[in-house]
Amino acid sequence: MFSRKAKVGKESRVSTQSPQVEPDPEHMQPHVHVAPSALAGSGDAEPDGPQLLWVHPTHLNLYHRNPRRGKPDEIAKSLRANGQYKPIVVNKGTFTNRPWEVLAGNHTLIAFRDLLQAEPHDVRWQKILVHLVDVDDDRAARIVAADNRTADLGDYDQDALRDLLTGLDGDLFGTGYEDADLAKLLGGDDIGDEGPISGDAETGETPRTFGVVVECETEAQQVALLEQLEAEGFNVRALM
Repeated sequence: MFSRKAKVGKESRVSTQSPQVEPDPEHMQPHVHVAPSALAGSGDAEPDGPQLLWVHPTHLNLYHRNPRRGKPDEIAKSLRANGQYKPIVVNKGTFTNRPWEVLAGNHTLIAFRDLLQAEPHDVRWQKILVHLVDVDDDRAARIVAADNRTADLGDYDQDALRDLLTGLDGDLFGTGYEDADLAKLLGGDDIGDEGPISGDAETGETPRTFGVVVECETEAQQVALLEQLEAEGFNVRALM
């Protein structure tokens, strides 16, 4: 049986992704090109090695099966406050037949597109810094999985986080944190850990979220169910 899963938790609604945009071959020349040797620091880089490019946001495509559901609105706030401080990773597509596909930074691209649509004359949103690689399907999928998962596996030093946020003089705009988060830290509560997805009723432990896994027969059924649950206000994500 062909099985796909959808995970459901009663939280805030997820952000939707922008539609895929096919690159226009006539306009794919980047605004700025940094030679690969500049990335290496010393010695000569291979001609086909990674490159740093400035590319118009509409020339890039979202990863075709990204499992991550991020928050482009929060990323947009960070872009306004801090600019783009690290490149996104894009696959050239020689080996996948999917040109200019984002492997890491899909929601940053969505945020750029949203800002560009809202402020089309602002030059800040007319180009996005790209770390260009050229890998096959297997490597691309591994990069996507690792980029999402390794961030989840991290933890926080709550004292260091409190010191970091209190040092911002009360202005948390663009950090992803809110005043309520800082208030919790100052009150001795931990933040930054979403807690267990499920709990054991016999132990009396109360989980912070409650999850349920639904198996679908087809991908179409999975998509329809996800859309239905999102419309009802559930926080959902697809499991492949």
